[in-house]
Amino acid sequence: MAVYILSNRKIVRHKGEKADSFSNDEYSIPNFRIAKCNFDTYKEPTAAAKKKKDYTNRNILDYKLFSEPEKQGYEEVLEVLRNEKGIKKSTLTANNLGGTQRMFYELYKNMSSTKDRSDVLIFIHGYAYDFDDELKAIIDLKKLYIDHPESPVEHILFVSWPASSSLVPLTYFDDKASSINSGSSLMRLFYFYTQFLKDIFQTGIWLLAIKEFILWLIP
Repeated sequence: MAVYILSNRKIVRHKGEKADSFSNDEYSIPNFRIAKCNFDTYKEPTAAAKKKKDYTNRNILDYKLFSEPEKQGYEEVLEVLRNEKGIKKSTLTANNLGGTQRMFYELYKNMSSTKDRSDVLIFIHGYAYDFDDELKAIIDLKKLYIDHPESPVEHILFVSWPASSSLVPLTYFDDKASSINSGSSLMRLFYFYTQFLKDIFQTGIWLLAIKEFILWLIP
């Protein structure tokens, strides 16, 4: 199970935190970043905790931003996979991967394993959502889909864009420009995904399949 956040929100360092966070500001940046949610230590907040002013950002749900990849493309992902299969030794590990490299690697590993459920749900929120609202929505989506035993969904990719937190009539028009910019970020994600498929499947993943087939033939 994995829940990722794809966002072109501004990156900030909140007071008292040691890691970068997504901002609640209604401001979009040209590039997107990816974070992975941590549910291992998640505890359902009490009603009193929800009323506190510090019930924001990581106090709602912990997440960690992936580092930016050192190299463009997905050849390093292939190198890590080859090393894991014993085809070619390398000092690279999954911890060396960043951004979409790390996310695509994890999804490939999980979805290619023999599981009854492995679907990925891509969720895009509507207007008038601030980041705190989005984190609460992620928790609800996990309960609704991943935690449901009959759901085929095992992973969630939550697309976060800096919508306005106001509910006044002009909010929709204010959000229009942000949504267009964020649409460009989503388009880049799909472009990176096609590049991932090209680099992995056209240039070497078939070698992994041959390796496994040979090992299966040997008694």
